[in-house]
Amino acid sequence: MHRIILTRRSFLRVVAATGATLLAACSGPEEKPDAALGPNAASQPQVGASTQVAKPGQTPSGTKGSGVASPTSGGASDGTMTVRIDGVPEPLLTHASWMRDRFVEHLGAVAAAASDSRADLTIRMAEPGAADAGLPRLVTDYVAVVSRRLVVRGITSEQLRGLWSGEITDWSALGSPVSQRVVRVKVAESAGPFAVAQADQAVPNRDNLATFMENEPGVLAIIPAAWVDFRFRTLRLDDISWFRTGDATWPLQVTMVADVDDSRETGLAARAAEAIATVPLQPAVSMTWAGDIIMGRHVHVRMVELGDWAAPFRAIADELTWADVTISNLECSLSDSFETPTDWSTFEFKTDTRAVAGLQLAEIDVLNRANNHSFNFGVVGMDDTTDVLDKAGILHFGMGHTIEESRKAALAKVGGVTYAFLGYNGISDQWDGAEANSPGTNPLIDWLVVEDIKRELAAGHVVIPFFHWGTEYVYDPTEEQRAFAQLAIDNGAAMVMGSHPHWVQAVETYK
Repeated sequence: MHRIILTRRSFLRVVAATGATLLAACSGPEEKPDAALGPNAASQPQVGASTQVAKPGQTPSGTKGSGVASPTSGGASDGTMTVRIDGVPEPLLTHASWMRDRFVEHLGAVAAAASDSRADLTIRMAEPGAADAGLPRLVTDYVAVVSRRLVVRGITSEQLRGLWSGEITDWSALGSPVSQRVVRVKVAESAGPFAVAQADQAVPNRDNLATFMENEPGVLAIIPAAWVDFRFRTLRLDDISWFRTGDATWPLQVTMVADVDDSRETGLAARAAEAIATVPLQPAVSMTWAGDIIMGRHVHVRMVELGDWAAPFRAIADELTWADVTISNLECSLSDSFETPTDWSTFEFKTDTRAVAGLQLAEIDVLNRANNHSFNFGVVGMDDTTDVLDKAGILHFGMGHTIEESRKAALAKVGGVTYAFLGYNGISDQWDGAEANSPGTNPLIDWLVVEDIKRELAAGHVVIPFFHWGTEYVYDPTEEQRAFAQLAIDNGAAMVMGSHPHWVQAVETYK
């Protein structure tokens, strides 16, 4: 089959004809308003050890309809099961009403007035400690989110209360290197377990929150954990990450329980617990992406002077080690087969194999090697680097002795899911790209990208291409970058990452 190869040269000839189509295709997803979920009472939520955990935004199991009924007065006199909501603050009624509606639908209950003490099921806030152990319950996790531009990673629960109450008004008090005013934002009339009256601003939904954060890096919002995506930084609370709680209990929860009149029927508590059971969210997988790692030139000289081969990573290691998977681009050779150039102006990037210590300190799991410097020292430099990375247990992709080898994905299995990383060199592939019988980097060619993605999808993998592309030292991606990125997404890639410009460029939400 004849294939049309889209290179940078041919791209320039095509872009004029396709520009209008690309502009139409790159519009973001349709905005959908988020439901007004979550409590915002001034009182703090109770933390309970529960097996029924609901996170707003997920789909409850067996949901067929709302089943909302009008409250009866004084209890049902015909023996019908009744359910009431008692003492739940008004902002928390979203959760309580959901529980009531489930009991109506699945147990055949009738909604009763809050004053009806004869109700068979009473929904209320959980008591502290183990007083409510064994009762049907619903636990909702909330998180504190901020702008990704804010240089604050974690706070304590006490500091969070201080931020929302207005006691702490500037992020510099919590470690930000620059003064930044705290702006409290309620979302969909909710601020989690905090009082909405104390919010400085209001937005109707999550997408509006993300837009607001673009212009206001001091934003603090309390949102359901299920609403979190790449647009927000989720603060660690009390040194606990919501993404990796381990055996710890997440500090920011709202817990409601249902008192059950067991005299009505045996096993009612179990039936009630089943009625509010939810489909749990899949465990979150966190990824940290770093840019170009170049340990040649003065970086190499400085490591030698210090006698410390991990020196470049010591100040940043903590930021790179917390995620489940850390991925970066290795733009140099690790080899002892050649003398390392020390000329500050050289573009031949190499360091000693001992520099792998820095990659290990930073716990880097996966490295792209499809770039314009990984083949600076030819096959020997490539093989030496491969050997040292393999011995260190670091996955790598994007180059090889043949193009077939360079196209192979690095496979990382996390949380039962296999992620396939594919690398493409769009900078120097015209002179060091691998071919059928010659070594080099994986070239950036459109049909290769499509075939590789489809191959990994067929194997059941989540596919993430890593492109080495673009123009150095500019903020805006080129139309070529956007075209290749959208091509990858259109053919099944979950997300696209890239490097080479050396500046942080724009993030596009395409589909």
